[in-house]
Amino acid sequence: MRKRQKTMLIAAVALAVIVAAVVCLILFAGEPATEETAPETTVTTAPEEPAILVIDRTLNAQGGAVQTPVQAIAIRNEKNSFNVIRRTDTTLAVEAYSDLLTDSLALETLSGHAAKLEAVKRLEAVDNAAEFGFDTPTATVTVTYYDQSTATIEFGDASQGTEGYYCRLQGEDTVYIVDKVTAECFMVEGKDLIGKGLISSPPLKEDDKEGTPQLLKLWLTGRCREKPVEITVDTEGQYKGLTYVSTFVMTSPYLRAVDSDAFHITASTMRTLTAAGVECPHPTAEQLAAYGLDDPYSVAAFTLSIVSTASAEGGATKSTHYNDREHMILLGNKDENGNYYALVDGYDTVYLLSPASVPWAEQTHYDLMSKLLFMKAITAVDSITVTKDGEAQTFALAHHPEEAKRDDQLTVTSGGKTYSTSDFRTLYQMMIGIHRVGLKEAGAAADGSPVLKLEMTFNDGTAPMSVALYPMTASRYLCVTDDGEECAVSIRDTETFFKQYENYLAGEPVLSPY
Repeated sequence: MRKRQKTMLIAAVALAVIVAAVVCLILFAGEPATEETAPETTVTTAPEEPAILVIDRTLNAQGGAVQTPVQAIAIRNEKNSFNVIRRTDTTLAVEAYSDLLTDSLALETLSGHAAKLEAVKRLEAVDNAAEFGFDTPTATVTVTYYDQSTATIEFGDASQGTEGYYCRLQGEDTVYIVDKVTAECFMVEGKDLIGKGLISSPPLKEDDKEGTPQLLKLWLTGRCREKPVEITVDTEGQYKGLTYVSTFVMTSPYLRAVDSDAFHITASTMRTLTAAGVECPHPTAEQLAAYGLDDPYSVAAFTLSIVSTASAEGGATKSTHYNDREHMILLGNKDENGNYYALVDGYDTVYLLSPASVPWAEQTHYDLMSKLLFMKAITAVDSITVTKDGEAQTFALAHHPEEAKRDDQLTVTSGGKTYSTSDFRTLYQMMIGIHRVGLKEAGAAADGSPVLKLEMTFNDGTAPMSVALYPMTASRYLCVTDDGEECAVSIRDTETFFKQYENYLAGEPVLSPY
């Protein structure tokens, strides 16, 4: 028994020695080295350079952050002098223009630099301040802080190179260099801090997932136009046959479909408007006249709205609109850079608007209307009378929508004779192809008998219409519509129609050029 106990004791001691050796190996020997193990490296981050502060009034005496450290700023620079104040609603504004829109971002940036101004370099004390431009400062800024204490910051000349401007606190000798962007915040004109965001889209209701901001109505006038232009959305389906391509319809000076491509550009730019600059706050009557705004060159009055489309009975859709906002823009003369002097929505300020922001400025009814003289589906046509060289022929169209075959759905007759349906469809396409190609030539008049006259009646409730073509130039006819519009059409398109019209009367195939 004693021998067995002795053996067990020796084994236990040996095990303890082995465990202790393994622990020592782990604690003191570390990981075993291999050929692929990279030497251990230490990454250190250089401490950030402390900011070079010209002044910092963003903390109170207890070290807490001050919410609005700046109460007022008086700026005198080479362009002008003005004061920035806090209005009763705590927002910042230029005192002389506190009744106008404000550029809140620019004012908050200005205030931020006035509260805590950082430099890119400290030059320490200098002997001759005039060498740095402090005898005639580029800008002098006196700031009133939250505790009614004040400080005056002076900006001298631009520093050598592109670093910025020399700067110092009035009454102190240390000179700093403040970066160019920061320093030039204090070198603006007071009017530059007037707000330039003039028009924005109406807001959507929180629960409206389908609504989109759209132009609802447009009225264009001004001395650049002989006739005012009115365009509206056909929300009630009043203008059948004019809305195949666009829901917008021109209602004045003529009832016409609009050119959807041209009008889309015009409509999209009206949903938002930002001025290129501010020309004259609080203009006098004499100044308005000088800018050409006493008799505007161009005027746009329009309504923006949120249009929401929802499903209706029978699989149809129904559009509604809300948050209607009415706007008006008056354009006068142009400045040397081609920008328009403008009044917007009654703001007492003359703004500068770039031509790109007002593409409608010189648009006439011709620019915005569809170039097709008519755009009716043939199923809506009851009759067409063609008068060529004084000879008139009327074609009656009978429609049979219940028929399965396309050609059986239409019967064309004239003078007791039935004509080819398929050829008439081709001829009708060529008739539509006689389209507006420009305005009429100056002095052109509808003299004598027309070369061609087209008269049409419809079965969709729309009024009859007619167009007549008269000689005008070597390449164009003068087109006169029954409601008084005068425009130019191509002789080439008309002659192509003439040739195929003669073929049709003779019973020969009508060949489409398209």
